[in-house]
Amino acid sequence: MVLPRLQLSVVASSLMMAGSFFTLSLLPAIGHAEAPATRIYTVETRASLYQLALQSGLQVVELRRLNHGSLDQRDTLEVGESLLLPADSPLFPVPPDGTGVLVSMLPELGMGNAPVPEGDPTAQKVAGTAQAAGAQDWNGMTGRQVQNQAEDWAKSQVKSQVIDPLQQEAQDLLGKFGKAQVGIAVDDRGDFSKSTFSLFTPWYENDAMVAFSQVGIHDQDSRTIGNVGAGVRWDKGTWLYGYNAFLDQDLSRNHSRLGLGTELWSDALRFAANYYHPLSGWKDSRDFDDYEERPAKGFDARLQGYLPAYPHLGASVVYEQYYGDEVALFGKDNLQKDPRAVTLGLDYTPFPLATLKVSHKEGQQGKKEAQLDVQMNYQLGTALNKQLDPGNVAAMRSLMGSRYDRVDRNYDIVLEYREKAGLLTVDLAAVPATLLEGDVHVMRPLVNNKYRITGVSWNGDLVPLSLLATSGADNPQGWQITLPTWNPAPTAENRYQLSLTLTDEKGRQTTSNTVDILVGQQRQGQLVLESVGSVPASGLDTDAVALTAYLQNHLGEPVTHPNLEPAWIVTDAVTHEVVSVKQPGENCQQDAQNLQQPCLRAVWRETEEREGIPHYVTALASTLPGTYLVQADMGPFGITAPQSVIFTHSGTQVAKAEIHDPQGQDLLTSGTHPQVGVTYTVKLFDDGGNDITASIPAETVYWTLEGSNTAGCVTTLNGHDTGITGYQFTPRTNANSNSGVACGDQGFSLKVNW
Repeated sequence: MVLPRLQLSVVASSLMMAGSFFTLSLLPAIGHAEAPATRIYTVETRASLYQLALQSGLQVVELRRLNHGSLDQRDTLEVGESLLLPADSPLFPVPPDGTGVLVSMLPELGMGNAPVPEGDPTAQKVAGTAQAAGAQDWNGMTGRQVQNQAEDWAKSQVKSQVIDPLQQEAQDLLGKFGKAQVGIAVDDRGDFSKSTFSLFTPWYENDAMVAFSQVGIHDQDSRTIGNVGAGVRWDKGTWLYGYNAFLDQDLSRNHSRLGLGTELWSDALRFAANYYHPLSGWKDSRDFDDYEERPAKGFDARLQGYLPAYPHLGASVVYEQYYGDEVALFGKDNLQKDPRAVTLGLDYTPFPLATLKVSHKEGQQGKKEAQLDVQMNYQLGTALNKQLDPGNVAAMRSLMGSRYDRVDRNYDIVLEYREKAGLLTVDLAAVPATLLEGDVHVMRPLVNNKYRITGVSWNGDLVPLSLLATSGADNPQGWQITLPTWNPAPTAENRYQLSLTLTDEKGRQTTSNTVDILVGQQRQGQLVLESVGSVPASGLDTDAVALTAYLQNHLGEPVTHPNLEPAWIVTDAVTHEVVSVKQPGENCQQDAQNLQQPCLRAVWRETEEREGIPHYVTALASTLPGTYLVQADMGPFGITAPQSVIFTHSGTQVAKAEIHDPQGQDLLTSGTHPQVGVTYTVKLFDDGGNDITASIPAETVYWTLEGSNTAGCVTTLNGHDTGITGYQFTPRTNANSNSGVACGDQGFSLKVNW
């Protein structure tokens, strides 16, 4: 059997770049399988296998397989360690001769990751320089040629020994920081203020995850916004998911905001959701006078997709909502309450370095906004020609190629505004609940204003309350209300409401609290005698005292009230005890000898309509002599003032009565008129002419006035009780009058009841 043979060819050349790179070429014999061409790469800066595989166009598992298992337990390589990479890896520099080969040699069997031994770099550079100088044909050159050759040689040495190493060191340094993105944005107003710069840095990663940080800065409406965040992304088969947290800082106005986000990606579809929460409080706004501002609370959900057949084209949709009464989702000139918006976008990526994106955002109340973005996505540490190659866009869209992409979120700080407290406030004090119909009350609002009041508007029951401005229509003070007539309807609440709206010279408005105005009834019952107030205690219907009760309003006018039925109250004028009154048709109780006991009884009770107003009439008769006070309980309208009713002893005991003046002359016999200031005495006689005055209780003897006074006050009295009991009486003048008439007792007739 013929074993397959491998032909090994070694092509030697001068050691360039300090011998850090080698080429291994395995040339199979004719008719045998060809192994992949590899080269040994020595790591000059700490790097992860993921980054090395990504920059070499491999999967990590392929890179491990290429190194024959020597990297199976490794995620990162330190400076000076070596590994095998494809010979065409962009990590290898192209030699000056364009052959693509620097050194070709066989590896040692069992080679691990130990650094490949190198010679003295200084000696190699000196040898190379001497070799290059010795190869020149100096004898065949003119002086001018020698000078030119020397200048070219010097420039070449400076470039190769100084400039190129510095460029390589700078690229290696920046390569540690991952991926930078510069976005140039212009909106539909031609404003470039939303241009951005951000830098994504992976700090730790392996095959399955990457821990990263991201910093950025941009201008938003002349405000400098900085963003600092960190997160973790995990690879799970055909999906990538991750979490992140950001601190957004408005460097111009010292606003701070926390952002929490989650991500879920596949090769052609990406989903992200973010929540934003203010960390800083309210601050004086630079956008509006007398306003405060802070970051608004909100969230968004983002979906980005690409065409698998043509990954250069993509589309996106964003739904976002923020909370607050005045939120600037569409800028400070378009404040809205709890605004939300949907943004649709299209993007085109001709090559990995650049993306052109156009978007249209539309929200509530017809608010809309268009924007054009040009994004520069520079992968630090990756050759520029790779980033300008359209063929690498597909890899850029893959999960492996997008691991270092910027977090998809809103880096702008959306502001919420509110008016400063106390610029214009008004408070209405409670209206006293004791007000009655017809009462006048002046409203006295408590007003606090910074600017002049230009408008006063009352709201509520203005007409029934007869609102009247007493200090000017634009003055919130001095407004007067008159309480309307109380409504007796059972369903009526007799409740009215008022509130006050003020406008200042800045157009600012505020409305006060609403106050209730309760209208109390000012109605009261009236009770009058409709007959003489003193009658014999005979118990006969003909010896009854008639009384009438009715209702009147605050103007003294008789008024009606439905379903009113007064209750009658009778008390003894001396003992003040309540006296039981028999109802119409009832008789006085009988004692053991079947003799009726003295009592008071109602002869009749009825309601009469007089000019449409109900009058409640009752008549009282009595077999119990004495003086009684009668009142009518009018229910919700209270109890009337009392009327005095006198039931005297039976007239059969007294046959004659005389009224004597101080000289003993009987006025009834002489016909002399009584005089004011003179004390008169009553004398009572029986049939035999005997003086029985002392046998009649003094408290049952009442003095009344009757007739008309024509002395100056035209007044007619009918059995008017003077309130004087006993055997003597003195008429009085003016304010001291027993009649209650301002002109005094003169002119009236004097009468005694018992």
